[in-house]
Amino acid sequence: MAQFFALLAWYWTDGLPFSDTSGIWTAYAWDFVNGEFYRPYFEETGYGGSRFMPLFFILLAGMMELVGIPSTAGAILTLLIGFCFLLALVRLMQKSEVPLSTAVPFVLLACFSSSFQLAHLEVRSDLLASFLNLIALGFAIQGIKKPTAATWIWMVVGFVLAWFSKITMGYGWVAVSLYLLFKRRIKAGCGLFLVTASLALLLWEILQTASGGRFDGSLATYFLKETSWNSILQVPFWFFKTALSDPFFLMLLGAAFWTLIVLKPLRGTFAEIYFWITFLGTVALFAIPDTDSIHLIDLLAASLWVLACGWSSQFKNRYPTIAILPMLMVGTLLTLLPGVDSVSNHFKQNGRPTFQDIGGIIKKLPATAGPVLSENPLIPILMGHKPYLLDAYSLRVLSIKFPEISQNLFNKLEKKQFRAVILTNWSPISKEFPFESMAQKKSLSGKAFYENINFPERFLSSLKKNYTLDEIVYPYYIFIPRSFPDNTIVFPAMDLIGR
Repeated sequence: MAQFFALLAWYWTDGLPFSDTSGIWTAYAWDFVNGEFYRPYFEETGYGGSRFMPLFFILLAGMMELVGIPSTAGAILTLLIGFCFLLALVRLMQKSEVPLSTAVPFVLLACFSSSFQLAHLEVRSDLLASFLNLIALGFAIQGIKKPTAATWIWMVVGFVLAWFSKITMGYGWVAVSLYLLFKRRIKAGCGLFLVTASLALLLWEILQTASGGRFDGSLATYFLKETSWNSILQVPFWFFKTALSDPFFLMLLGAAFWTLIVLKPLRGTFAEIYFWITFLGTVALFAIPDTDSIHLIDLLAASLWVLACGWSSQFKNRYPTIAILPMLMVGTLLTLLPGVDSVSNHFKQNGRPTFQDIGGIIKKLPATAGPVLSENPLIPILMGHKPYLLDAYSLRVLSIKFPEISQNLFNKLEKKQFRAVILTNWSPISKEFPFESMAQKKSLSGKAFYENINFPERFLSSLKKNYTLDEIVYPYYIFIPRSFPDNTIVFPAMDLIGR
């Protein structure tokens, strides 16, 4: 575990978030700092559209104002929320009558999960939503035991804020409502459900108004996801495949199943109901193609809660180290396995993007007029520019419903209006055959990544026709026009924000 914290400190000293998704969140915060709340999904100055609720990027925008450097602000906010997540889980266990001496060791087991580790190398809302949900669950336990108006209000506020961070975060709210119904507290259960739903709808309308009517359009991508009967039938396979990449999580999940099904110390308790709701909800998320392991974090927290409560109930809080030490030993061994996507293995396999990499990209870009089309929006942000492309995934999905969007992109590529196109690929590609190599890039589900996940159909063929690979600053690949128009305007070199 000490290695995990040491690696985090080393990574964020000069590193950048390793995923393009982090760049999208940073771009939303950049827009917010500059007075734009949810850009349109299509306009002449760029392409918008995404799947994200706003609380996290509003907080990130505030941190950017304080710190001044977008990537540093993201790192600070992510690490702070990760620490608060652990504290909230300890608090939840204490509210469940698990003593601190038992709660802390169980909570620290989360740090051995590669899903939890890798969440700290990204800048996105999942940890925030989970943290707020855990806080609300703590108030829920108080409200169930000793109902007071203040407790119920704070619980509802917590659940709404969790949803305000991540649109699929409804496990706690649903679990509390069902628990109250099972306990024949019909009025309280229905009331909680209706009040929370009403506040969520009210907040939706406020966001729609505050964004100038762009909120619905921006989230269109989320509701246009290509979930099919085939993907629904494959849910158990994709869930299990993703869980296998985090064997320590899988071990904790199995232990939670054993606790609930075999030992049965928590039958009918709120912790048990919440676990099953979270399990079903998490598995259902994998009906959406290419769902990644960061979505396992809520189920990780639920498993640890069940294990701590089960141990406390079964063994009267005695000798928690009897359970903890074997798990720590197994967890340490599992995180060292070659196939495990831990922080350590991620560094060994991929390295890390750094400020120096972005500085190298800036030096390689042609100093001409025109925007940069970057798959990772963080790159133009660090150049001091508004990203022309917000989300390459949204661009593809929206292009299916609105073909004029992809046609606009292809026209710009044909006219060579982008002075550079920058793609991200963690797998080294052939410089002699870059487009063929890019076509071989696979998504988590095994599909061709480009034109099936990011960017619309025919993107690579249009790029190949009009652009050529100029430089590689791993993992970024810089494509420039095969020829520049005669009226090309040359600009002086730019500086990198934060350096």
